[in-house]
Amino acid sequence: MISPKNGSVLRGNVTVEAYANDPNGIERVEFEVDTTLSQMTFDSNIGHWSGTFDTTTLSDGEYSLEVTAFDRAGNNRTTSILVTIDNTNPYAIINAPVNHSFVHNEVIINITATDTNLDEAQLYISGTSMATWTTSGTHTYAWDTTAYSDGTYKITVSVQDKAGNLATTETTVTVDNTVPLVEIREPED
Repeated sequence: MISPKNGSVLRGNVTVEAYANDPNGIERVEFEVDTTLSQMTFDSNIGHWSGTFDTTTLSDGEYSLEVTAFDRAGNNRTTSILVTIDNTNPYAIINAPVNHSFVHNEVIINITATDTNLDEAQLYISGTSMATWTTSGTHTYAWDTTAYSDGTYKITVSVQDKAGNLATTETTVTVDNTVPLVEIREPED
C-alpha cells in the first residue's frame, strides 16, 4: 500500500494507491474495509493501482483497510493498514468573556475545544495568535488588556482535527482601560 499510510486519519474522498505487479500480469485488485467490499474501482498503470474511497459511507472510527492483488493463475497477496475515519467537525466555544462585553486589566479567556482526533486549538486576538493547545478540553488564557489601546477586539478560536475538519467561533469585546473622569461642581469646595 502506497497511500494512505498506516495510522492515517481520513475524511471525505480519499485516494488509495497500491503497487501490485506479477511477471505474468495482475488480473485484478480488490479493496476492502473491515471485510466489506467497497464500491471502489482501481485503474492500473505499470503496477500502480489507485482509486477513490468515499469515507462518508462509513461511521467515524477505526477500520482495517486491505488491498488484495490477484494474478492470472489465481494466486493472491493481501496487505492491510489501520486507518481512522473522522468526518465530524470539532467542537469550539468561547465560554468567557461573553460577546459584546466591556473588559479591562487582565481578562481570563476561557475556551472549550474538543475532538476525538484533535490536532490543535488556536486562540487569536484580532488576527494575532496568542495560544495553541493540543489536548481536548477547557483551556484558559490570561489576556493583559493594558498593553492594548482602548477599542473593539475580536477573539477567535479555531479548532482543527487530524483529518483536517475545522471549527471556528468568535466573540467581540471592547477594551476600556480609561478611568472615568468625575468631579463635584456644586457646591464648590
